[in-house]
Amino acid sequence: MSLLALIAAASLSGPIDCQSREAVLDATRPVLAAWNAQKWEEAKSGADAVIAACGKAEGTEAAYALGSDLAYRDGDFASALSLAQNVPRHGPSPLARLAGLTAVQSAIALGDAEAAEREKLAVSAAIVAALTFPDGPIRGRMLGGFAAGENMVIAVEGDYKNGPFVRHLTFIVVPREPLKPLRTLMLTTSPASAMMDLEGVYAFDEYACDRHVLLDIIQSDHQPTYDEMRARVEAHLTQPADGISASSAGSGGACPMGVFLAPGFGS
Repeated sequence: MSLLALIAAASLSGPIDCQSREAVLDATRPVLAAWNAQKWEEAKSGADAVIAACGKAEGTEAAYALGSDLAYRDGDFASALSLAQNVPRHGPSPLARLAGLTAVQSAIALGDAEAAEREKLAVSAAIVAALTFPDGPIRGRMLGGFAAGENMVIAVEGDYKNGPFVRHLTFIVVPREPLKPLRTLMLTTSPASAMMDLEGVYAFDEYACDRHVLLDIIQSDHQPTYDEMRARVEAHLTQPADGISASSAGSGGACPMGVFLAPGFGS
């Protein structure tokens, strides 16, 4: 064991039974608590300790996901990308979203086109799976894919809650240029609109890792159809518009808007 690994291991309250998944998860809970409290140094030493002690044993996925995020925050994009490889991307887990989007943004930051393309495709497939899993909470339906401008778009139909909003149609935008980031376009309603008796009011939203853009407010006597929204998506991606309003996510790891950019993974 290296000197750095020994120092990291010293931060544990006691030895971990790495053969026990529950024991590994128990050792990781203080790491997650420190991460949630934004105690970055404490979280990093804890994640490093779990990884140093248990390697790739079952249950270490959280330590790798948090370690990847923390490496990104430190500007160590190569380590962030490497650590993220130890986190499975399948299944509707917030850890899968965190690691997947951190890997995408790390590869882009490194200028690694091959890795960026690979990670974008993996995240896109994971989003579709999370939204359409037959036994999942959303059980949406994939409508297919189409090209729009310099992008490939994957469309999913399904009503689900995403933060304070309800999404109806989700369009995952994968740029053909490997070093351009993912985006998601959505047809949205808000519970607040229903409370104010604003029936027939829909939002056309765009999310990226670092921003949200309200592209348009749609007033209609029916919920806009897939064909109607596809036409809007194609128009926006071929002739981008500024939209009605935009907000920045500020700082917060690789993808502060991740819960909206990559829906379906829980919170």
